[in-house]
Amino acid sequence: EAGMLQFHNVPTVYHAKKAEGAGLDGLIVTGYEAGGHVAYEPIHTIVVVPAVVNAVNIPVVAGGGICDGAGLVAALAFGAQGIYMGTRFIATKECEFNQKVKEAIIAAKEKFPKKTATVVTQGFYGPLRHLKNEYSMKLLEMAARGDSAQELFEYESRAAFLAKGPEGDIINGAIWAGQVARRIDSIPSVKELIERIMWEAEEIIRKMPERYLT
Repeated sequence: EAGMLQFHNVPTVYHAKKAEGAGLDGLIVTGYEAGGHVAYEPIHTIVVVPAVVNAVNIPVVAGGGICDGAGLVAALAFGAQGIYMGTRFIATKECEFNQKVKEAIIAAKEKFPKKTATVVTQGFYGPLRHLKNEYSMKLLEMAARGDSAQELFEYESRAAFLAKGPEGDIINGAIWAGQVARRIDSIPSVKELIERIMWEAEEIIRKMPERYLT
């Protein structure tokens, strides 16, 4: 009634159609690469975004594994109207997350040169993608041995505060981040980041006809 647009985050074509049927104005479609809460089934951005675009008649915003202008161009090529970024915005000057968390995201590619820097664990509210540290690996073990939902909730809650609070504990704290963490190497302002992404996208789009249509 206030004139606001209502978008819903969906991980599959099934949920996209259900959201469209409920009268949503648009969808945020995130692939399994994303940080934080992810789908139970590992359907990736490059697969789920074009599939949803072809299945619905409302605008789609693509998320999961996107951090730059190339990602924006890819999303547009899939038929999305724009992009949705989480991990990339954590590593910005304005984000309220502890500075140590931002630096941990940037250090991910050097800390895990041969392995993935993130892990998906079963949390209280469902699957979660974290940066690998002592906390996330222990949570993985807790879920595997069947610890209670209450134990998972208490462990998660404490860890979330440790990482994002004044302590900035990046060893025992929960750092929700996507696989794209290993592609992030700076902490710009939000303005600088958005302007850079737009410039990169425009340059890519401008050069593509010369490379492929001549």
